Amino acid sequence: MVLGFAFGRWTELEVRPWLGVRDSLELSRWALERGDLDLAARTLDPYSPAAWRQAELERQAALATAPGPDALLGLERLAPDLVRVRLDGATDGGAQETRTYRRRGSRWLQAPSDLATSASPGSQP
Repeated sequence: MVLGFAFGRWTELEVRPWLGVRDSLELSRWALERGDLDLAARTLDPYSPAAWRQAELERQAALATAPGPDALLGLERLAPDLVRVRLDGATDGGAQETRTYRRRGSRWLQAPSDLATSASPGSQP
């Protein structure tokens, strides 16, 4: 009985980032399709450098098609609050793209990719 409960909790924790990133991608795509850059900006980590947020928002707004949840190919957990994801066809050329997402509260928000290279397991700044 305890093993079943523990496995269920482990499965829930493993699925949560996947669903959170999918939700963030869906909101971002919906906002960009409507030209709502303010809403799209809310899918970016507010604690990231302002210059990065502005450049990333401009980059995504310039894409012919913003990636949605169906573009999510894979997810690698780097820390309890940090994941690296692979997206299919996220760029205009249709090539794969790698992004980093950080958990802020109950949401997963896109963060600069350099966080993935400096991640220390288990801690959130």
